[in-house]
Amino acid sequence: MDEAAAMLEFKQAVRYTQHMAMTREWTNASEAWGMTVSGNKYYIGRLDAGCTTSCSSNRCAEVGYCDRAILGDGSITLTGGPLLFNGLGEPIDGSGAPLAGNTIFTIGSSMQVTVCQQTGYVLEGGSCP
Repeated sequence: MDEAAAMLEFKQAVRYTQHMAMTREWTNASEAWGMTVSGNKYYIGRLDAGCTTSCSSNRCAEVGYCDRAILGDGSITLTGGPLLFNGLGEPIDGSGAPLAGNTIFTIGSSMQVTVCQQTGYVLEGGSCP
C-alpha cells in the first residue's frame, strides 16, 4: 500500500508541476517551472537560480513543495530528472527546446514514473505508448 501511495503522490507532483507551468507567467526557459530531485527529496518551482535556493516567494514555489520527501518519509529513495515544462505543458530542456527523450524517475528500488517527451503524459513504468 505504501508503494501505491508513493507512486500516486509522485505522479500528482509531476502533474502539479505541469499545471504550474501552464498557469503561471511563462516568459522564457530560464524561468521555467520544473521539478528537481536531490537526495530523497524533490523541489517544484521555477528553476532559475534565484528560486532553487529559496522558497520564500510565491513567484518561485509554494512552501509545501520545497524539499519534500515522498509520503513524508526521507528514507524512500528518489532519482531522476530534472524536468521542465513550458507554458503549454510540454517537457523542455534548459534552452526551451522540446526534449529528445522521455524523463524517467525511480521511486524506491523498482517503481518508475515516466514523463513522455512530446506530450508530458505521466505514467507508471518505463516507456510511453
